[in-house]
Amino acid sequence: AKHVDIETLGFEVIGSRKWENLEAILSYSYLRKKENYNDSTIDGSYYALNFPKNRITLGLLWNPFELLQIRIDNEWREQRENFMRQQDGSPDESTYSHIAASYYPAQIEDLELFIAYDKPWDEDFQDIPGTPGRGDQFSLGGTYSW
Repeated sequence: AKHVDIETLGFEVIGSRKWENLEAILSYSYLRKKENYNDSTIDGSYYALNFPKNRITLGLLWNPFELLQIRIDNEWREQRENFMRQQDGSPDESTYSHIAASYYPAQIEDLELFIAYDKPWDEDFQDIPGTPGRGDQFSLGGTYSW
């Protein structure tokens, strides 16, 4: 590992709105980094500088009735160019979604039963350059708090 000086500039704006049984959360973030390795023979860090330049998120929570919640979380990101990602043909932009439904049975307080699906869009974006991207994931489970 080599020493690197990194200047970082960024901001994030988050807004939310709640209606009777629907909530929307929207955010935008901007991030820039300027690196100085103090050594002209170093090309760059594939991991320390792996970040989204622009990122937009949108979350929707819908409670059609007291015992059920439907949630959709979406993220779009424009990633900083990365040699390892480009070498493997992975795009620098990505759209990711998480869709879930939770049921809270009235008979058992603090129990949540859920079903979820991650990454319904078919894309090959590499979160970590040079490694395979996320696969689709289907989850079914429960959570009990006491």
